[in-house]
Amino acid sequence: MGVCFAVFYSVYNIHYCYYWFDLFSQEGNRKAYTMNLLDPWYKKLLYWGFCSNYWGWFHTIAGGLIGKIVNIWLADLWSILVVFAGAFIWEFIEFFIECGGSWKEVIKIYGSKERWLYDSLGDIILAVLCSILVVL
Repeated sequence: MGVCFAVFYSVYNIHYCYYWFDLFSQEGNRKAYTMNLLDPWYKKLLYWGFCSNYWGWFHTIAGGLIGKIVNIWLADLWSILVVFAGAFIWEFIEFFIECGGSWKEVIKIYGSKERWLYDSLGDIILAVLCSILVVL
């Protein structure tokens, strides 16, 4: 089921995500619209955390796989918590590997600290959601 969720997320990300984003934009033109600080948090999470998150599928599959493997030895809730902790630690390690622990590199790669935050939150949420689907 976790693999199905990952495939669904990938297809959703490619085909439908911009459609939903257009529903939130007043212009109706996704190419002309840019995010700004006044946009609500859910819009930023939808676009930066899920729609433009190209590594989200990897976190989704990893969350489901790790959740299922850990669930062999631990209870359901503990398996989900292990995936949450692992995803959080992975984002922390990724900050040091990808960005060298420098906020200047974060801004260079992601464009802003806020976009990096929403991208990381999207990764964690996708991993935990897939582990919930697989474990429960």
